[in-house]
Formats: sequence, C-alpha cells, structure tokens
Amino acid sequence: LETAVERSRALQDELRRLAHFDELPGLPHRRHVLARAEAELRRSVRYGRPLSIVITDIDHFKQINDGYGHQVGDEAIRHVSALLAQSLREEIDMCGRIGGEEFLLLLPESEVTAAALLAERLRKLIEESPLRCGAQFTCSFGVAERDTHETLEALIKAADSKLYEAKNGGRNCVHF
Repeated sequence: LETAVERSRALQDELRRLAHFDELPGLPHRRHVLARAEAELRRSVRYGRPLSIVITDIDHFKQINDGYGHQVGDEAIRHVSALLAQSLREEIDMCGRIGGEEFLLLLPESEVTAAALLAERLRKLIEESPLRCGAQFTCSFGVAERDTHETLEALIKAADSKLYEAKNGGRNCVHF
C-alpha cells in the first residue's frame, strides 16, 4: 500500500510539472506564463508599479530547421531557453515559451528602459553563443511596459508590434 501511495504521489508531481512546463525548453508553457502575467498585471495596476514584458523570437528559425535539421532546431530552442532563464532575477522574473520559437519574458518592477537593456544584453549573448554543432543564429526582441496598457492582451499586442518592427527592421535587434 505504501508503494502504491508513493507511486501515486510521484505521478501527481509529474502531472503538476507537465501542467506547467514545456518539456523541450524546460520553461513554463504559454498557459502558465500568461496566467502569471495576468496576476502580475493586476498587481502592477493595483499598486501603480512598473511591469514590462519582452517577446523574443529566433530569427529565420525555418532556415535552421531546413538547413541543419529539426534536432538542431530543438537544440536552438533549448539553448535560447537556457540563456534567457539564467539571465533573469530569481523569484521575480519569469520566462516562458509562448509559441514554436517565441518566448515571453515577464519583468515585474521593471520599466521599459531596464527591460530594453536586458533584451539587448540577451540579444548579444545569443548572437555570440553558437550551438555545439557550430550553428549561429540571432533573435529579435520587442519590449513594452504597462503604462497605458491596462490589459494583458494590449500589453502583449504592444510588445508583439515592437517585435515585428525589429523583424522588419533587419532582425537581430531590440525595439521598444
């Protein structure tokens, strides 16, 4: 009976982990990061505190998959995930995968200029960090702050708009 209970607890723990994390990058998945972003946005509005988000996307990801294979594409996603996660403030910031090769960084207590500086550091770090196979790639970044954006949808739309400005402006850059 004890063994069955232990197995049941282990399975419950694994289900909880799978409910919150995307296995490939080892980051929270879209639903989890957006739920946390919604809670942080409410807190930011209630207390009048800054909140910024960064949306980043691997440039020319299809070419990575087509040129090197999907295993290298997966490695690129894991590589970017690790670089993003290790650059955030523990217990404050959060990073999650919100689409195929797209990530959202949630930065409570950060104004847009601080978030843009972080994004620029990350951009350089990614650009200067080739994969084990030698493949090099870049990311583009869009940054927005909850100033006039009172809903999560509006805040994400603003950051996404800046990401597309970065993509249309030559990629491998930060727009805010």
